Amino acid sequence: MKYKNILCALFLLIMIGSLGACNKKSEEKVLVTSVEESTEAVKEVTHTQSSVEKSTVEATTKAEPDIPQVVKLDYSNPDNWIYSGYEKQSEDKKPVDVFIIAGEADLGDKYVMDMTEDDKKLLRCDVNIQKGVYEDRARVFAPYIPQMGHASFGLMMSVRDALADSVYENVKASFEYYLEHLSENRSFILAGYSYGAEFVYRLIEDYMGDEDLEGAMVVAYAIGWPLEVSRVEANNNLMPARSMRDVGVIVTYDCEAKGVESTNIFDRYTKSYVINPINWKTDETLASNYSNLGSCFFDEDGNMIREEKELCGCYVEPKRGSLKVQGLTVQDYPPKIRGFQEGAYHAYDYQLFYRNLQENVAVRVLTYMELIDPNYTE
Repeated sequence: MKYKNILCALFLLIMIGSLGACNKKSEEKVLVTSVEESTEAVKEVTHTQSSVEKSTVEATTKAEPDIPQVVKLDYSNPDNWIYSGYEKQSEDKKPVDVFIIAGEADLGDKYVMDMTEDDKKLLRCDVNIQKGVYEDRARVFAPYIPQMGHASFGLMMSVRDALADSVYENVKASFEYYLEHLSENRSFILAGYSYGAEFVYRLIEDYMGDEDLEGAMVVAYAIGWPLEVSRVEANNNLMPARSMRDVGVIVTYDCEAKGVESTNIFDRYTKSYVINPINWKTDETLASNYSNLGSCFFDEDGNMIREEKELCGCYVEPKRGSLKVQGLTVQDYPPKIRGFQEGAYHAYDYQLFYRNLQENVAVRVLTYMELIDPNYTE
């Protein structure tokens, strides 16, 4: 009986051991299966991720446009100037010069102008609108610049910046030719509209620190492009205008309707310097339409076709540094530029305050000439 009980106990131990072994094998099988399934899942995720990355790269590659090369112009050739001092105007006794840079006048699908006759016509129109503000007091110099078109605003920022750098090479070449061969060491005004204003900023940054040009710039009118506070803080050559008469400074503003909080030129994050072109204040003081000396509008050749006095007033919006225009109906002054929203008056920056700008040019030129020659008289 004793041995029988011992045998039973041994049998039970063997059975328990067998069950434990079976459970262990089952757990190992489950573990192996789980690992295999996880491995397959990782492979699937990796494959999916690779596919997504490949698709993203392909999409990015396809999205990058074929940017044409910017035409390099020879500015010793008079044909590459819209106005160059060779004209009869050079005989006039005007105290200073103005160097005008056209804006991105092409509103079509071109990323950059290739200087066809149509391109040149657009540039002439842009310059002709600007030059009327200055020509009573200054000889006019304006190079043909293969400017970027508005379509370039749709490019990736890095591509657009590279394109702008290439265009700027022509701006520098024309300005250097003007300084060496045309200016006769005369003082000058720099003027530019829209992206032409951006190139005015660049010229000031790159050249106005030169000892040979110290004090040579009467004033810069860089209209329609933000002069950001951070940019001014980074470069001592950039000095925003503070009053009607200061010289060696930059006059800048861009127009929009009341209620507009962001435009293609001045987005909601922009913080720019600005001055009111009617009362020449930099605060929120409203300039009445009764102080607007005349708004002038032009045809496609840059010829004035309409003038209206006291059309609108304006005030500075201090948060972003835009210029709010009062007295216009937005439907009567559509943006004109593809992609610009209603209430963006960028296309009218010069026109709305044309006569006030003319008057201000005369004031600043006189102030400048009296500073360098106390006996100066007009």
